[in-house]
Amino acid sequence: MITITNPSDHPILHPLIADLVELHVGSYLRTNEFRKYTIKINIHNAWDQFYQQAKSERRIFGLDFENDDCENALRILFSRCYDQSQETFHLVAGLIIQEFISAKNITIGLGPLIETLELLEFPTETIDAIKKHDQEQFEIPTVPVLMNNAEQLEKFLERMSEAIASKDYNLALTYAYSCLEGLFKAYITAKLPATAIPLELQKQAALVRDDIKKKLDQPGQQYPEQMVMLIATITSAVSNARNGHSVSHFDGNADRWLGEFARDCVNSVARMVLHFII
Repeated sequence: MITITNPSDHPILHPLIADLVELHVGSYLRTNEFRKYTIKINIHNAWDQFYQQAKSERRIFGLDFENDDCENALRILFSRCYDQSQETFHLVAGLIIQEFISAKNITIGLGPLIETLELLEFPTETIDAIKKHDQEQFEIPTVPVLMNNAEQLEKFLERMSEAIASKDYNLALTYAYSCLEGLFKAYITAKLPATAIPLELQKQAALVRDDIKKKLDQPGQQYPEQMVMLIATITSAVSNARNGHSVSHFDGNADRWLGEFARDCVNSVARMVLHFII
């Protein structure tokens, strides 16, 4: 299928490689699963040569660079296919990308890749196949603008649990972040109507924490101050996790413990804040 010669490096393909690297394609290309797939589509000889070429071009040694070598081999492979014809490039690249997305069960963060495939004029059927995996093109249920009752909270705790059960930990974190955001906006709107709602979630949490603390700081009244402080502390943890793993930023690597932690944190903080809203 592919003639093995020294390929050109085509800058037009750089965005596609960059998008795939963002999705951690290297960790898939190094697997035996991918090796078997190269045999299935009859590109195993070409892949082995391009992989060896990528290794020989590397000038740094002593560490694990297999992911980088695989990604560079993919660049060489795509460039060689592009040298032969756009049809060959679309065929080989399309097959590998679809298999990668399917094998790794990637359902978020596909927007930039889809945009690049359209820019490179991939066949409609290839683009549609990728879009079927992309949850972001569908409306992800989010909390109401104001979440102010226990029933709404239960629904989102259930959605988070379902996401964790299906191993979609990224989505669980997205629900956690959105749930806290809806909760804090509800509190500020109801209890601090003269206060502008900050854009940053952590600033929203600080406003809610300080107002609740003020209500509890009454003469002769005792309360576990550390529990109130958790409003901001837990929000910061969820927010930082989301910034590393969310639908907006996710690379698909959020861990199960992180999703479960976010769900349990939301449960604790939300019930406390709801008590002061109702």
